[in-house]
Amino acid sequence: MDEVLLRWRMFYKCPPLVQRYFDDFDSVTAEEFVELKALSVIYRERLQSISWFMRLLNEYIARRANKEDECKGYFWERRFRSQAILDEKALASVMAYVDLNPIRAKISRTLKGSHFTSIQYRLNAQRVNKTPKFLMPFSDRRVKDKVSLPFAFVDYNQLINDTLTAEKNDSVQKLPLLPSRLLTKLGMTKENWHLVTNNFETLFTGPVGCPEMMDNFAKCCQRACRPNLANAQKYLS
Repeated sequence: MDEVLLRWRMFYKCPPLVQRYFDDFDSVTAEEFVELKALSVIYRERLQSISWFMRLLNEYIARRANKEDECKGYFWERRFRSQAILDEKALASVMAYVDLNPIRAKISRTLKGSHFTSIQYRLNAQRVNKTPKFLMPFSDRRVKDKVSLPFAFVDYNQLINDTLTAEKNDSVQKLPLLPSRLLTKLGMTKENWHLVTNNFETLFTGPVGCPEMMDNFAKCCQRACRPNLANAQKYLS
């Protein structure tokens, strides 16, 4: 409880009771101690929540940017959102979409030069024959007691490079160079791969996967709505 309260106090101002608890433990009554426990439960949930993490991060960046620019208001265009990735097709597609974004946005020319991306981190680790410490390993990297991604890095890397080469050649017919072991394993056509990895956020705004997985996800979460099901049937079936 003490660690939770101290950590939360690093980010937000706590009620006076919290400070009094740390300054003079004996002055806290039994009823107040129960209140402190209740607060620690709330703060613990927030400390392990990705939503609260992003809220704290966005607030810090906005305050700093506003101070530098001498202005007020939001820094980010919209609040972050997360999507449930439900199967291998969706996973490979969203990874490629993210890894290729810097090059498509003309921020970088190569995968190795795409700063702050997982693909650059993985390529640098591969160069020195190491496994990335903070990323889930691929299935061709055996790491004890760790879950791995469901395909090999050599296949994913080849598919990404083929996709990039084809886009630079501006020829959808060559995208990607087939046969691709990973595309064959996923059961995706080159046309669908091209469309999904270029327009992932446009095609899917909620959970992503084959229609059956989306149905199961909706039932488990007790959701009546299944957004973008038609796109899932068209591109990920």
